[in-house]
Amino acid sequence: IITRAATNDNEGPRHQVILPQAFTPAMIEAFVEGGTLKLLRCDTTDKCLNPTLVDVTIARDSAFYAKVRTIIKGIADALRDDTKLSADAVGLIGMTAVPVYDTLKTATAYKHRFSDDEVALMAELVAIDFAMMYTQDALSEMAKSSSNTDAFGDVIQEFQATISKTLDAFGTYRTEAQQKYQHAVSSLQKLDSAKSMLAATGASKFAGQMGTSD
Repeated sequence: IITRAATNDNEGPRHQVILPQAFTPAMIEAFVEGGTLKLLRCDTTDKCLNPTLVDVTIARDSAFYAKVRTIIKGIADALRDDTKLSADAVGLIGMTAVPVYDTLKTATAYKHRFSDDEVALMAELVAIDFAMMYTQDALSEMAKSSSNTDAFGDVIQEFQATISKTLDAFGTYRTEAQQKYQHAVSSLQKLDSAKSMLAATGASKFAGQMGTSD
C-alpha cells in the first residue's frame, strides 16, 4: 500500500493498493518450472512511490524443478553406489517434508529403479514445497500486517482477499503435485506391501513348522 501526502489542505492523503501480483499462479509456475513473469520494480531505492511492472525471466535450468530433479537423481545414484551424499542432497532432505530420501532408500533396498518420468514427478512436488517455503512466510507476514491496519476499509479487505487467494492457489498446486507423487511411488508401495505380506506369511509358516502357532 503506497500512501502519498495530500497535495493541498482540502484533500487527505491518497492511498494506492498494489495487490501481491508476484504470488499469482503464473508466479508459482515460474518459480517451479521457469518462465517469464511480471514483477514490480521500484523507481527509487528509498520511497518507491511509482513502481512499474517489468518482465523477469527465470531460466528453466535455474528454476526449483530442474535443480531438485538433479539432486534427487544424485541421491538415487549415491544410494545405489553406496557413496556419500552431496551437500545439496543433505540440505534438500533436511528442508523438505516430502519423504523423498526414505522412498529412494526403500527403492534401493528392493532393487527398484524409478523411471525418469517418476523421478520427474517426485521432483515436481519437492520443488513446489520449496517455492511454498520461500513465499508463504512473506504472504503470511503481508496478511498479518494488513490485519493490523483498519484505517483503509475496503482497500485492506481487497488486499487480504488477494493474499488468501494466492495461499489457496499454492494449496491447490501442491495437492495436484502430491497426487502425481503418489502415482510415481505406487509401484514401489505395491512391491513393499507384497514383500511385507510374503514375509509375514513365511514367518507364520515357520512358526507352524516349529509347533508354535495357535
